[in-house]
Amino acid sequence: MLVQFSVENFQSIREKVCLDMRRVNINEHKDSLIQNEYLPVSVIYGPNGGGKSTVLQALNMFCAMITAPLFQMGTLNLPFVGIIQKPVPIPFLLDDDSRNKPTVFELVVHLGESDYKLYMECQGALIIYECLQEKKAAGRIITLYERNNTTLTVGEKLKVSVPKTAVIAADMPALSFLRQLYGISPIKEITDWMIASPTIDYGTPAMEEMLKATLLLHAQNPQLKATMKNMLKYLNLDIDDFDMNVINNNANQQLQIVTYHNVNNKRYNLFLQQESMGTQKLFNLLPYIIDSLSRGGVLMIDELDAKLHPKMLERVISLYTDKKHNKNGAQLLFTSHDLSTMNNKVFRRDEIWFAAKDQSENTMLYSLSDIRDESGELVRTDASYSKQYLAGRYGADPYFEKIQKWEA
Repeated sequence: MLVQFSVENFQSIREKVCLDMRRVNINEHKDSLIQNEYLPVSVIYGPNGGGKSTVLQALNMFCAMITAPLFQMGTLNLPFVGIIQKPVPIPFLLDDDSRNKPTVFELVVHLGESDYKLYMECQGALIIYECLQEKKAAGRIITLYERNNTTLTVGEKLKVSVPKTAVIAADMPALSFLRQLYGISPIKEITDWMIASPTIDYGTPAMEEMLKATLLLHAQNPQLKATMKNMLKYLNLDIDDFDMNVINNNANQQLQIVTYHNVNNKRYNLFLQQESMGTQKLFNLLPYIIDSLSRGGVLMIDELDAKLHPKMLERVISLYTDKKHNKNGAQLLFTSHDLSTMNNKVFRRDEIWFAAKDQSENTMLYSLSDIRDESGELVRTDASYSKQYLAGRYGADPYFEKIQKWEA
């Protein structure tokens, strides 16, 4: 379970921002909460260039910094097709001080009966400081390990299985190092959670091909096909059945997907590429959605609303907010420009977030549940969130007023 994620000095984020997946004390959609405490979804709105995607990129990069070395060394097998180069964070470049300061990541996840907080400071590829702490519900905080530059020191809980001190490479995360050599609990569970939490960025040109390659990888799995078929019915795509055929073309394999439609008591078939772009997008997304729901991970999607009808978007969101579908505590984190779903029927107020830049081009992140009006009152549950957002009431002005002035 994702509890909190914060990042500082990363791309357009200069000052610390924090995405909090813990509920606030409001009486909305309580039945959708995970363990009565955690949010199943969060959506980030904001203007183009405001930094919405950067928040997702930061969490994805932090997880990739940990998992990429494990994939490269063969410790772990990549469940989906993807890029496994170890990424290097870029600091905020629009002031001289930030250029030379470290990027800071802090991740809190809830696994089993404990919260685990992983903190890291890095200067480019070099890790300056790293710390992993554990806290049980009724217990004290204990330090599992701490690293300063290349020196790693483990706490009492890990000392049974791991030498008290070790020297590690300056660009190797301690979590990766411990998983590679020892694979002990809770190191294994934390890295497994990261693997189960992929990011899908539709702003990346190669992403569509990677999604198709992932579908090809799992095309022979009959259980996946059965689950996909049930999901397609739930999403009301009017597809009665489909086949996934792997075609060997010399040394290459290609996936041919055929969909079947019953029209006027007659069966017709189409190739997937003849379906709408929205249908194609959902087909490629379904293996990731199914995996996150089955493993209880976090699925992060940039621009989930692109190419999807608002009602279809609502259906996808409901896969995570309805416990009939979400039995393992999966979470969906995405960015969106779709305002028709920005309402109290789809989201709790603490599930709606805004990203926008201040006068110094620094991205800020804040929740609708934190916004107060001039009299100090919180945004009402029955308010028209989308209308107030378009009016600039929430700070993340979509720039419509500026566009009108330019036209004049």
